Amino acid sequence: MTAEQACLGTRVRVMEHHRVEQRRGLMGTVVDRYGGEEYVAVDVRLADGQLRLFWPRDLEEISPLRHGGTPFLMAKVGAREMEQLLLPKFDYYLDQSDPDIVILRRQDGSFVAAFSARGATREGIVEAAKEDYRRLLEDNANLLGLRGDGDRKRSA
Repeated sequence: MTAEQACLGTRVRVMEHHRVEQRRGLMGTVVDRYGGEEYVAVDVRLADGQLRLFWPRDLEEISPLRHGGTPFLMAKVGAREMEQLLLPKFDYYLDQSDPDIVILRRQDGSFVAAFSARGATREGIVEAAKEDYRRLLEDNANLLGLRGDGDRKRSA
């Protein structure tokens, strides 16, 4: 990836030539950018919530429709043929910085749900992540024009 391609919000993967072997192949989102024209470094929020600094040359951009998704079949509107697409993969992590509250966040750090640290259950957290994922897919399907005229939006 070039310095010009390293824009905020870009989904990236750490390349196999990175000097730290444990970071090779990790995925995340560019959340900050530093430097001038000649030397640029970027902060990447990794899927586990860690924030790491990288040179753009150590990263490659990944497309959510080509990498890391779950396959599904979708009929093309008006064309009766089936097309295999990949659903984008969204990683979630728990922010436990407050001892009383557990916060579920997306890979980019955005808020999804909050739970009492005492009453949080695995099932409740998983259900909140699934509901958020469903909403993201529905919103993105509308933006990309993937929802056909006959498809009805589910109510919350």
